[in-house]
Amino acid sequence: KKSANGGAAKAAAPEPEAKPDADDEGDENIIFACKKSLEQLEAKLKKGGEISAEELDCFVSPRKVADDAIVVPIDLRGLDKAFGEEEDIVNEDLALDVARVVRKLGAKATAEALIEARRCFERNSAKSPEDEKVEQMTAKEWKTMIEEGSGPDLSEGGEAGESESDLEGEEECELDGDFEWDEANNEAAGEAPEAEEPKAKKRKKAA
Repeated sequence: KKSANGGAAKAAAPEPEAKPDADDEGDENIIFACKKSLEQLEAKLKKGGEISAEELDCFVSPRKVADDAIVVPIDLRGLDKAFGEEEDIVNEDLALDVARVVRKLGAKATAEALIEARRCFERNSAKSPEDEKVEQMTAKEWKTMIEEGSGPDLSEGGEAGESESDLEGEEECELDGDFEWDEANNEAAGEAPEAEEPKAKKRKKAA
């Protein structure tokens, strides 16, 4: 097709692709995070503010916040996919290795991943029967839950150690491709690898 001046008409610029929804696949990996801190983090990200590693330290564990702070469940299966089977980022006390995540992704992408983990939990929780939903609690209640080795059952069948097939039908949770990964950290392949912590079995329970 020719334009009025005889030149080739410019092709219309392609429409930008729609941002895909996060896929919720993989085993659920639920921990608890401070609700207020998540809300503050999300508000700062929306305003384009800078995120520091120090601001993310409170997400290691509810032990980092006041006893009366409200903590909510988040599902880290998206981060699990980013780290692979050989790197467990949550230990037996349900504490997240925030420092390791920040080293690999950078502070901003880690913050975005935490917000997405909350959304991932909410999407899948909406499909669960009311008597199986995992509820928010205070940090003190969480600490008591961990110390007593009790807590909400996070598997569909209500038994610990169920096979992965029991979790079929849940949505995937995948890190968004728009996250600004810290590539400089990813390229540091020549550095001596840090000692790996003992692998913790992927939990289907919060204790």
